[in-house]
Amino acid sequence: MPKKHSCPLCRGVKNKFIERISLDDLSFLYEKQLGSSARPLFTKSVFNYLKLLKCGRCGLKYFQPSLRSSRQIDYLLETKDWYFLDNKEEFIQAIENIAPKSKVLEIGAGNGNFASKLASRYYRGLEKSRSAREIASSKGIKLLGESLFEHSKKNKNMYDAICMFQVLEHISNPNAFLKSALRCLKANGKLIISVPNDDSFVGVVLNHELNFPPVHKTRWNREVFDFIAKKFGLNIEKLYLEKLRDEHLEWYLETLFVNNLNILLKRKSRLIDLSWQANILVKVAKIFARFLAKGISLKNMRPTGASLTVVMGKN
Repeated sequence: MPKKHSCPLCRGVKNKFIERISLDDLSFLYEKQLGSSARPLFTKSVFNYLKLLKCGRCGLKYFQPSLRSSRQIDYLLETKDWYFLDNKEEFIQAIENIAPKSKVLEIGAGNGNFASKLASRYYRGLEKSRSAREIASSKGIKLLGESLFEHSKKNKNMYDAICMFQVLEHISNPNAFLKSALRCLKANGKLIISVPNDDSFVGVVLNHELNFPPVHKTRWNREVFDFIAKKFGLNIEKLYLEKLRDEHLEWYLETLFVNNLNILLKRKSRLIDLSWQANILVKVAKIFARFLAKGISLKNMRPTGASLTVVMGKN
């Protein structure tokens, strides 16, 4: 078992403190997004704040103390139209790296959007949410409700490709999770992972509660995947940085304005800030972002978007 404050990926104990997050503030933001039914998770906590830390060994950002996943919050998120996105750029990137006759395992398959694009390939998907499995079933896609750990015990060296899209950041113990995934992967197989890119604008978005526990438990970038490749004896074959999506343009501009206004005003930029000063900055930034987004063309200068996708080969 990892030490109390050790990194959940590499077990390193040296870390850099980034920010202290009040659970009252986090509770307020989740309640604002999901309604009052999100509140009990936080009121039952035995601590009042979280610390965001960066591991000095592997570069992973993680939170301490650990905040347990909430099935209630998962359920509330699943009712949102935007939660299970379709036509993801990472789906296309993954398919380009999977041979037609490959045996494919998807971890955290959601409602089957990726599976529906795989055509005739051999496919299995794992999904813990019953409601998501039912939606997938209505599309003719059967998903398994078992855990990755359970699946790995019965399917050693089974798959040519294993995919997980926007899953790894939700996992409390990524070290054990990756070990289970690799147990299922054949030699020369491909592990394809997409995560929010913490080096992009989403890593500095103000008051973005879903990038905090209990939804996101870790933060990832290229540096961490370089470490993973060395730790598990993998080869990074391809790494894709998503280009900014059109629907994220206002969000990107707002984040840019907030951070630069903080610099001009010599205010410390924080990831969660509910002060009246921050509230004013956000309102000003929203106005400018909405105005500029109408006249900006991203055709020849599209910045880095929210996600990172890495394709790693198993030796």
